[in-house]
Amino acid sequence: MCGIYYSTDNQKYENKSLKRRGPEKWTQVTNDFGTFAHSLLSTIGSPTDQPILNNHGTLLYNGSTYNQKSNDTKWISQNLNDVEEQCVEFIRSLVGEYAIIYVTEKFVIFCSDVFSIRPLFFSADGGNLSIASLPDALSGRANLIRCEGNKIYVFDRQTESIQIVDNHRWNLHQSKNNYDSVFEMFEQAVADRHTENNMYTVSAGHDTGAIACCVQKQFGKFHGSFVYPNNEDKQVLAARGSIHKLVPVNVSLGESLMPVDVLNSMFMNRNSQQNVFATAGLSAIINTLMKPKGMKVLVMGSGGDELYADYAFAGSNLEFISHGRSSTNFSKFGGVFPADLNLVWPWHNHRQYQSSYVEKHEAVGGYWGIEVRCPLLDVRLVQAWISTTHTLKNKEYKGWMAEYMRQHDYPFGDKIKGIFSD
Repeated sequence: MCGIYYSTDNQKYENKSLKRRGPEKWTQVTNDFGTFAHSLLSTIGSPTDQPILNNHGTLLYNGSTYNQKSNDTKWISQNLNDVEEQCVEFIRSLVGEYAIIYVTEKFVIFCSDVFSIRPLFFSADGGNLSIASLPDALSGRANLIRCEGNKIYVFDRQTESIQIVDNHRWNLHQSKNNYDSVFEMFEQAVADRHTENNMYTVSAGHDTGAIACCVQKQFGKFHGSFVYPNNEDKQVLAARGSIHKLVPVNVSLGESLMPVDVLNSMFMNRNSQQNVFATAGLSAIINTLMKPKGMKVLVMGSGGDELYADYAFAGSNLEFISHGRSSTNFSKFGGVFPADLNLVWPWHNHRQYQSSYVEKHEAVGGYWGIEVRCPLLDVRLVQAWISTTHTLKNKEYKGWMAEYMRQHDYPFGDKIKGIFSD
């Protein structure tokens, strides 16, 4: 997790929120291309100062990509040049959670990852372009816009225009009648995001359960925690706790809340009261369990409900419980996947639920200087699951996760939904 900032102007820049995202080092550089700023949190390979210059341009990079694991920052810089089409194709090959700003004499390329896990905001006002990890870093700029997931933005420095192109190109053909490729890609996604000093959130649900099962299979002992739940299946949670020796975290709102003004700025002043309470559980985990042990990476089950279930099954919407309130109004098509996925894809952001939840998790991690990783949003895994037949998709609620846990004798339970941070 890092904080990145670029602007075509040459004004000195400093932002406390951006610095918190990368507590290891703060760097600011001004050159012929503009002003660059970077806060460092190193999680792959040796720490690499940014911005990083190659023979063609200047790179700012936030996140983790898993195409290679020795030093993703240097590797990305080495593969970017001054040919726009080649840079776009290279970015399309990236696997992971990332945000990129790459500046050359001819163009500026910037983007968030496919599912917009690592946020990026920009303001384009005439010939002036400013881009940052947080909206408050662009305070006072006109036309503030959040970069969409699965989009790559190309700013032509001569015409001062922006072209938007697709990032990942999904194959929506459904032909595989088994989970073999899904399981293979799932285990790869989890393994890529694992370190010896990760923290994993574990509830009684399918998403974190499948991840915990996979980590246990591949690596054995790991660090896991859960926040005292109001609506979880206690029997399932107890069974998982006995396997992993999970640590319960008691949330003290007075100690765990992020400042309201900080949250308001991070979420562009949307729904601030809900955001305040939704961050308390993760803040407690980070400050109680992670910070004292020098942990940098928190792995979560974000995306499971939106991508693999549509908050429903067999035409019946699932109950979603938050802060004592029950709702079933989250589904787009009743969880019945059609034979032609073009009719509903992309369904995961139809009411911005996934973006909202991932945004909260990432904002909390960034505020405390922690990197949040989401294996269920790995593009290889999502593509493998998309390629399974619609009959297999509709056979069982989150069927591939249920079958994975079943094959490994791992406890899992009903379909009642709840928010982890309750």
